[in-house]
This record gives sequence, structure tokens and C-alpha cells, in this order.
Amino acid sequence: MSKAIGAHASDLSRWATGERPVPVPFGRPIEDATGGLVTRKEMFSHDVLERVWPELVGAADRIKAIDDVQPPTGGAIRRSKPQRKEA
Repeated sequence: MSKAIGAHASDLSRWATGERPVPVPFGRPIEDATGGLVTRKEMFSHDVLERVWPELVGAADRIKAIDDVQPPTGGAIRRSKPQRKEA
């Protein structure tokens, strides 16, 4: 595998154990060398995928990411009742 992706075997071992993160330039070669058994979506955070490989972030992923930062809606919002003017 290390020869296939052009990396040192010791580096590959550290990436596989999680001791060190996989460098971005090796994402695609690893995915190709494993025939898709290890994907960039598994190796990198959503932020990295959006920045480096936006084509891997589908519409559903984008909607979920946007939805995750929205405040909850529904019964949690209290509105005050309009006050009546007395004559």
C-alpha cells in the first residue's frame, strides 16, 4: 500500500492507527488504492471535504450541516399576548 500511494510505511501505520491524521494529498490515492474500501468521507472531516472536495458533499449533507446550526423551532418560542387598551 505504501508503494502504491507513494508514502513511507511508517507514516501509513501512524495514519491507520490514528496516531497522526492522514494528510490531505494522500486522501485520493488511498481511496483509489483500496478500491473505495477506505473513502475520503471516512478519513476527513466535513469541513475538509467541503473545502478540498466539495463534489463529495451531497445536497443532503449540505442541508444537514445547515440544519445542525439552526435554533430549534416550535413550542419553545413564547410570544406575549397583545394588551388591550382600556377606555
